[in-house]
Amino acid sequence: WASKQGEALALQELISTGTGRIPTFALKIECNEHGCKAGSPTCALETPKGSSTALSEIREYQSGSKRGKVPRKQLIDRLAAIAYGGDKDAQAIFKDRGTLSLDGDASDVYFDHQAALDRLKKAGCLKP
Repeated sequence: WASKQGEALALQELISTGTGRIPTFALKIECNEHGCKAGSPTCALETPKGSSTALSEIREYQSGSKRGKVPRKQLIDRLAAIAYGGDKDAQAIFKDRGTLSLDGDASDVYFDHQAALDRLKKAGCLKP
């Protein structure tokens, strides 16, 4: 997402949570007669609303009480929303999914969120 702030360009990196997009990092680019210079990215993470039912549903797949692969990417998005909100158990599943089996779109979404969470953690943006 880009917007103008005075003579500068403000960029906001967004992550999709399935039900919306949340900002993660902000960056400002300022230009003058000598050229343009980008500032350092800063944390802009906004805690999304998530449902803890996603965590219990994922655990049913991990324990085997629900058979097969996680069929819906929406379930992974809901789990990611609570992970972005600081839930340690949800974050742990993105660090090591254990016996959780994924297929198709659910797998793609899982790995996208895993990479985003890792980047946010390294930048110190996630709630402790």
